[in-house]
Amino acid sequence: MNWDAKPLQPHERDAMRADPAIIARVIKSYELMLDFYGMQLLDQETGLLSRSLPPRNYAARYTNLRST
Repeated sequence: MNWDAKPLQPHERDAMRADPAIIARVIKSYELMLDFYGMQLLDQETGLLSRSLPPRNYAARYTNLRST
């Protein structure tokens, strides 16, 4: 976390939503994060998630999310 980061402003959000390249990068980053936790994005429209297939030690990866 960057504690010095400023909150995203509405005009910045709107500009990001209007740029397909930014949207693609955000989705790719999200998918990489999900893979780290042993999950995958099944549907971009609904946000449906699943365990990674084939199972790649899902339980060990999921502990990354639950650990403090």
